[in-house]
Amino acid sequence: MIVKKLVLPRQISKLQALSKRLRASHDKFTHVQNDLGRFLAGYNGEKALQFHLTPLSSKDTHLLHNVRLFHGKQFSQMDLLIVTRKFVLILEVKYMSGMLHFDRSFGQLVQHKNGVERAFTDPMFQLERQIHLLTDWMEKRYLPRIPVHGLVVMSHPHAILKGDSSKQDSSIIRPASIVERVAQLEEHYREPFISIAEMKKISHEFMRWDESHDESVLQTYKLDKEDILCGVICNSCGHMPLDRIHGSWRCGNCTLRMKTAHHSALSDYFLLFGPTITNREMRWFFHIQSTFLANRLLQSTPHLTKSGHYKSTVYTISEQINL
Repeated sequence: MIVKKLVLPRQISKLQALSKRLRASHDKFTHVQNDLGRFLAGYNGEKALQFHLTPLSSKDTHLLHNVRLFHGKQFSQMDLLIVTRKFVLILEVKYMSGMLHFDRSFGQLVQHKNGVERAFTDPMFQLERQIHLLTDWMEKRYLPRIPVHGLVVMSHPHAILKGDSSKQDSSIIRPASIVERVAQLEEHYREPFISIAEMKKISHEFMRWDESHDESVLQTYKLDKEDILCGVICNSCGHMPLDRIHGSWRCGNCTLRMKTAHHSALSDYFLLFGPTITNREMRWFFHIQSTFLANRLLQSTPHLTKSGHYKSTVYTISEQINL
């Protein structure tokens, strides 16, 4: 049973909006692009698991994607939690290609790809930390005692996995082995530790305390408003800014005309600057001179609510959706 579905993380949407509106010559551009690629790889890795998770969709097994729990002074982000009456299983998902060598002696994962060798922290270290933090988190909230296990899932279909034969870790698996490993844990514990009601309570507490990563990307990368490229972007060729001519947006590059191209630009604005916008901010971001036109565009855009009067009027996005 899927308790928390896999959705595109809001942080990725924010990075996508930022990458479109940051000059390629900006000193933070490469950093933003690299982070976006890294987050997308993680999301793609989790998507690659969906087919293999299908057999676990019974009501006796709860699946929770991307659970982020606060523990003291730090957060613990878990790609997937599998909750049963016998155990809680953490899946740490990695989507990496190339030849991957797990060197437990030095605590590192070495990637060989396109003639380049890169070292990463051993994902087992992160998993062991997550197991410890989650066990402690559950104990402090007096949740029913139940074993917590973990697996590292290497989900890229073309990755070649290698390890030290004498220290091969069975906790590092391929997606196709998930169901088998869950079955092995089920057989290991002959009797359930908790009731169905207690299992539901644990899942409910995970959902209740889950805190999505929703920090401002401008603050994260120490950017100012002046760093952001304003204007409506062409859906066809990516040219910006578009011109407002006779009730539509016209691309000066490919000459395409669009009625609602400003919806996408508004979505970018909310992702970058927050859930509210004023007439003045609308005119600045959209390169509009007319106060009347800015008001008309805002009032005709779905999912916006209006508050205040005259110069104090503010428009707020009413639903967490893409415009």
